[in-house]
Amino acid sequence: MGKKVKKQNIWVNVLLSLIVFIVFCGLLELSARLYAHYKYGSHNRGMYWKFKYEPFLMFNEDWGDPSFDKIYPPKGDKFRVIILGGSTAKRIPNELVREELKKVIEREVEVINMARHGYIVNQERIAFLLYGIKLDPDLLITINGSNDIVMMTKSLQPGMPYENQFIDLAVNHPAWNFFFGIVRHSQFANSLLKLKERKVEKEIQKDIQLREQTIKIYVEGLQSISIIAQGLDIPHILVLQPYIHLRKSLTEREKSLNEIKHYEYRKKFMTEMYTSIDSALTTIPFTIKTIYVNGTKAFNSVNDECFTDEVHLTEKGNQLLVQYIFSSAFNYLKEKN
Repeated sequence: MGKKVKKQNIWVNVLLSLIVFIVFCGLLELSARLYAHYKYGSHNRGMYWKFKYEPFLMFNEDWGDPSFDKIYPPKGDKFRVIILGGSTAKRIPNELVREELKKVIEREVEVINMARHGYIVNQERIAFLLYGIKLDPDLLITINGSNDIVMMTKSLQPGMPYENQFIDLAVNHPAWNFFFGIVRHSQFANSLLKLKERKVEKEIQKDIQLREQTIKIYVEGLQSISIIAQGLDIPHILVLQPYIHLRKSLTEREKSLNEIKHYEYRKKFMTEMYTSIDSALTTIPFTIKTIYVNGTKAFNSVNDECFTDEVHLTEKGNQLLVQYIFSSAFNYLKEKN
């Protein structure tokens, strides 16, 4: 009888310990989510795990319609523009691009924005090959740069998207998928992952060879897009996307942005990489139909609020960037149209 009671007590203790452990994990998760909501305004910030996957192309379902494969009617007499890039390009309103370009070419304009959050140049290239060419564009605009730099410090592989490591993990270690599925939806686990990434990023920033390789692969990706555009006999406006620390004079609000403080550790690295990329894009030959625009200079002559974080723009910022792009390419576009 004593042994039976003792055995029961062991199971009770195990059960109580398990309950305490679950409650403790729950408190950690709740604390992480409350902190994330307080710090960033969203409890699931950084937890982008619901993907639709195509070869080399990932779409986040939480960001709205993920598909490129829409049906567009024949363009007729319209001047059709395709935009490629990451989230900075994605957030530029089509109507803004349409109206500003109409002032230059004096034609009816149609804008198709194929930019996607988090995309690097290699993903843009594949998206354009799979879906863009058949749309018969008259002008191609790419707005990028930041993602190719940042993704390298997270994936440790220049030219590879950040999400690739998670897909690789799921494919090559299927037995762990159940466990990884739980972990991926935990803000506490996500926070630990980000802390680890931050440590790795700071070390990677010092790797000169990786820096050079990243710029080389980025430029090669843009060159291949330009070659495709030349084959289609259309101009390619290549825009180096804005970066807040390359603006000559920040407003007081821009200086106080939480996002700026959060990423202060990579300010010097990002600035140096942008400068090196600008130098490469200025000196390395592209096709005769390629117009390079350094978008970081779009805000130098104004005092308006232009940035909401490191690379994303306010309504005024978008307007200034688009106007700067078309003013830089004005003569070429006017002559060809």
